[in-house]
Amino acid sequence: MLALTVPQISGFLQRFNSFHDAIIRQIEVRFGFRNPITIARIIILVRDSQTMANEGWVNLQLELADVEEFRFVESRTLVTYTVINEAHIASFDDLFFIDFGGLTDDPASAEDCRKSEFYIAAKKAEWEVEPYQE
Repeated sequence: MLALTVPQISGFLQRFNSFHDAIIRQIEVRFGFRNPITIARIIILVRDSQTMANEGWVNLQLELADVEEFRFVESRTLVTYTVINEAHIASFDDLFFIDFGGLTDDPASAEDCRKSEFYIAAKKAEWEVEPYQE
């Protein structure tokens, strides 16, 4: 896996077109009473501007370590965040904030990120592109 750093955020979002029309395939958050380290793994079906096969569609795996906070609001009857309209990634207070909840503007602060109904904040972010598969 490749580490995502603050200077790489803009290029990362450009490579994956800010996740427009991407599909969240899986979210897994692991935390426990005896384990203070919380890990989240998110698999997203997204178009990669550096991939030619399958019209650029790939499975992107994000792995977030030392998760400090997250918020996933979803209704059983209305699925609103499976398809991503646009994602935002920002760094505040030594945390990566990843918003999939459709904030209309780029967040200017951690408080802006916390307004999203679908975000996660972690100290470390890594990613890996895998070939498209169902």
